[in-house]
Amino acid sequence: TNLRSYAVCLNRGMSSDHKMLKYTEDMDVRVAYVDWEMHPRANVPFKKKDLLPAEFTGPEPQAWYFIPLHFLDYSLGYEAFRFDDAHPAGITYFQFDVILCNNIYETLTYAKMQKMIRELQTSSLHDALTGLYNRGAFTTYGGQLFEAAKASKSPVFIAVLDMDNLKIINDVYGHVEGDYALKRVATTISKCCSDQFIFARTGGDEYYVIGQDVDEKAVAECMNAIEKELEAFNASKKKKYEIHASSGYYVDVPSAEETMDDFIKVADSFMYHNKLENKKRRGEPLR
Repeated sequence: TNLRSYAVCLNRGMSSDHKMLKYTEDMDVRVAYVDWEMHPRANVPFKKKDLLPAEFTGPEPQAWYFIPLHFLDYSLGYEAFRFDDAHPAGITYFQFDVILCNNIYETLTYAKMQKMIRELQTSSLHDALTGLYNRGAFTTYGGQLFEAAKASKSPVFIAVLDMDNLKIINDVYGHVEGDYALKRVATTISKCCSDQFIFARTGGDEYYVIGQDVDEKAVAECMNAIEKELEAFNASKKKKYEIHASSGYYVDVPSAEETMDDFIKVADSFMYHNKLENKKRRGEPLR
């Protein structure tokens, strides 16, 4: 062939999210064939004003052909050709350019789709406000952990935590502060619970935690750590209100007939009992 050198020069930061109508000031050679040999570097940066990296040209005068790469009105970059002798533009190179542009844009579109899929997967599993798992994710992953504990006849615990007086915070200080309080509780749970536990925001002001192969002492220490962390926050007087959460938990080796919901009901009853005791201790209305 009399094709001596060839380069695909693409716009920097190219994506299908951002429509580029012209070449970027900084560009990159992504594929290069120089003096009949493939260039060893897969990505060579250069400035648009230089047209090509200096290492591709040289001191002697050279004749290069430049052909824009675009898909509809998206600017992708350009190709650079250097022939060993005079060479007329032919249908072969035109067809190649069409294929190349289509492939580049399809790659960008695929990357965008993969990003959207990841974002959808994240949003379907996580609570948008706190970043914790949501109820659906807890049902799935917590249920798998529960069934694993049942199969191995190992202890499993479920804890239910419920914020106290969230309605008062919302009514007196506004929902922005209510959201802050919810996020503070979520952060506290994440900080105080083991990475081996699964925790989620399962309702407006309700959180669940589940863990396997943990004894009651370890669970109690985790719940106490959460309470102390919130007490330390309240003592700091960073807010005009206090943040409290009542908790209850249940630890046992599940029988073949028991379900995760059975454990949740028991933990929830303990939580409600502790909530009443906490309100009595703080002198708050029981309703």
